[in-house]
Amino acid sequence: MQSGNADAARDWLAAREFRVASPLTRLNADATGALEALAAGTLKPDAALKAVRSDVLDGYQARLNDALRELETSQARGFRTLAAGQAALAQGYFQLLRPAYVAQNGDAAAARLDTQFAGLPQTLGAVQASFAGFRAAP
Repeated sequence: MQSGNADAARDWLAAREFRVASPLTRLNADATGALEALAAGTLKPDAALKAVRSDVLDGYQARLNDALRELETSQARGFRTLAAGQAALAQGYFQLLRPAYVAQNGDAAAARLDTQFAGLPQTLGAVQASFAGFRAAP
Protein backbone atom coordinates (compact mmCIF):
# COMPACT_ATOMS: atom_id res chain seq x y z
CA MET A 1 0.00 0.00 0.00
CA GLN A 2 2.88 2.37 0.67
CA SER A 3 3.71 2.14 -3.01
CA GLY A 4 0.23 3.38 -3.87
CA ASN A 5 -0.95 0.10 -5.43
CA ALA A 6 -4.65 0.19 -4.53
CA ASP A 7 -5.45 -3.08 -6.34
CA ALA A 8 -2.92 -5.05 -4.30
CA ALA A 9 -4.14 -3.36 -1.12
CA ARG A 10 -7.75 -4.32 -1.92
CA ASP A 11 -6.70 -7.97 -2.23
CA TRP A 12 -4.97 -7.84 1.14
CA LEU A 13 -7.83 -5.99 2.81
CA ALA A 14 -10.28 -8.74 1.83
CA ALA A 15 -8.36 -11.15 4.08
CA ARG A 16 -8.80 -9.10 7.26
CA GLU A 17 -10.96 -9.98 10.26
CA PHE A 18 -14.30 -8.32 9.87
CA ARG A 19 -16.07 -6.80 12.79
CA VAL A 20 -19.63 -8.04 13.12
CA ALA A 21 -22.07 -5.16 12.79
CA SER A 22 -25.16 -4.95 14.94
CA PRO A 23 -27.80 -2.31 15.62
CA LEU A 24 -25.52 -1.04 18.41
CA THR A 25 -22.32 -0.75 16.35
CA ARG A 26 -21.56 1.12 13.18
CA LEU A 27 -20.22 -0.62 10.13
CA ASN A 28 -16.67 0.59 9.59
CA ALA A 29 -15.98 1.19 5.91
CA ASP A 30 -13.13 3.64 6.48
CA ALA A 31 -10.50 1.28 5.04
CA THR A 32 -12.54 0.55 1.95
CA GLY A 33 -13.20 4.25 1.42
CA ALA A 34 -9.53 5.03 1.90
CA LEU A 35 -8.53 2.49 -0.75
CA GLU A 36 -11.08 3.89 -3.17
CA ALA A 37 -9.71 7.39 -2.57
CA LEU A 38 -6.17 6.05 -3.03
CA ALA A 39 -7.16 4.49 -6.36
CA ALA A 40 -8.79 7.77 -7.42
CA GLY A 41 -5.66 9.70 -6.49
CA THR A 42 -7.39 11.81 -3.85
CA LEU A 43 -5.63 10.23 -0.87
CA LYS A 44 -1.93 9.70 -0.28
CA PRO A 45 -0.62 6.19 0.47
CA ASP A 46 0.39 7.08 4.04
CA ALA A 47 -3.12 8.29 4.88
CA ALA A 48 -4.69 5.20 3.29
CA LEU A 49 -2.35 2.96 5.27
CA LYS A 50 -3.32 4.70 8.49
CA ALA A 51 -7.04 4.15 7.76
CA VAL A 52 -6.48 0.48 6.94
CA ARG A 53 -4.37 -0.11 10.06
CA SER A 54 -7.04 1.51 12.19
CA ASP A 55 -9.75 -0.68 10.65
CA VAL A 56 -7.71 -3.86 11.12
CA LEU A 57 -6.80 -3.06 14.73
CA ASP A 58 -10.44 -2.25 15.47
CA GLY A 59 -11.48 -5.63 14.10
CA TYR A 60 -8.89 -7.53 16.10
CA GLN A 61 -9.82 -5.70 19.29
CA ALA A 62 -13.50 -6.47 18.75
CA ARG A 63 -12.63 -10.16 18.30
CA LEU A 64 -10.47 -10.11 21.44
CA ASN A 65 -13.29 -8.53 23.44
CA ASP A 66 -15.71 -11.15 22.07
CA ALA A 67 -13.35 -13.95 23.10
CA LEU A 68 -13.03 -12.53 26.62
CA ARG A 69 -16.82 -12.24 26.96
CA GLU A 70 -17.29 -15.80 25.69
CA LEU A 71 -14.58 -16.98 28.09
CA GLU A 72 -16.42 -15.41 30.99
CA THR A 73 -19.71 -17.00 29.90
CA SER A 74 -18.06 -20.40 29.36
CA GLN A 75 -16.49 -20.29 32.79
CA ALA A 76 -19.77 -19.36 34.45
CA ARG A 77 -21.47 -22.33 32.79
CA GLY A 78 -18.66 -24.75 33.60
CA PHE A 79 -17.69 -25.35 29.96
CA ARG A 80 -13.97 -25.91 30.49
CA THR A 81 -13.12 -26.94 26.93
CA LEU A 82 -14.92 -23.97 25.41
CA ALA A 83 -13.29 -21.68 27.97
CA ALA A 84 -9.85 -23.00 27.03
CA GLY A 85 -10.56 -22.35 23.35
CA GLN A 86 -11.70 -18.80 24.05
CA ALA A 87 -8.63 -18.21 26.22
CA ALA A 88 -6.38 -19.33 23.35
CA LEU A 89 -8.24 -17.05 20.92
CA ALA A 90 -7.85 -14.11 23.28
CA GLN A 91 -4.12 -14.79 23.64
CA GLY A 92 -3.70 -14.87 19.87
CA TYR A 93 -5.62 -11.66 19.30
CA PHE A 94 -3.59 -9.96 22.01
CA GLN A 95 -0.39 -10.86 20.17
CA LEU A 96 -1.76 -9.00 17.15
CA LEU A 97 -2.62 -5.98 19.32
CA ARG A 98 0.49 -6.12 21.50
CA PRO A 99 2.54 -3.54 19.54
CA ALA A 100 -0.27 -0.98 19.97
CA TYR A 101 -0.52 -1.88 23.66
CA VAL A 102 3.23 -1.41 24.10
CA ALA A 103 3.08 1.95 22.31
CA GLN A 104 0.39 3.18 24.69
CA ASN A 105 1.36 1.48 27.95
CA GLY A 106 5.01 0.48 27.71
CA ASP A 107 6.94 -2.78 27.68
CA ALA A 108 6.52 -3.49 31.39
CA ALA A 109 2.71 -3.26 31.22
CA ALA A 110 2.67 -5.48 28.14
CA ALA A 111 4.89 -8.04 29.90
CA ARG A 112 2.48 -8.10 32.87
CA LEU A 113 -0.40 -8.61 30.47
CA ASP A 114 1.50 -11.45 28.76
CA THR A 115 1.69 -13.16 32.15
CA GLN A 116 -2.00 -12.53 32.78
CA PHE A 117 -2.95 -13.99 29.39
CA ALA A 118 -0.80 -17.04 30.08
CA GLY A 119 -2.87 -17.63 33.23
CA LEU A 120 -6.25 -17.52 31.51
CA PRO A 121 -8.95 -18.43 32.37
CA GLN A 122 -8.04 -17.96 36.06
CA THR A 123 -6.71 -14.43 35.47
CA LEU A 124 -9.67 -13.17 33.42
CA GLY A 125 -10.48 -10.33 35.83
CA ALA A 126 -6.91 -9.05 35.71
CA VAL A 127 -6.86 -9.16 31.90
CA GLN A 128 -10.14 -7.26 31.71
CA ALA A 129 -8.83 -4.65 34.16
CA SER A 130 -5.62 -4.24 32.13
CA PHE A 131 -7.67 -3.57 29.00
CA ALA A 132 -9.96 -1.00 30.62
CA GLY A 133 -9.78 2.15 28.52
CA PHE A 134 -7.45 0.65 25.91
CA ARG A 135 -8.19 1.22 22.22
CA ALA A 136 -5.69 -0.24 19.79
CA ALA A 137 -6.71 1.81 16.75
CA PRO A 138 -5.22 5.29 16.55
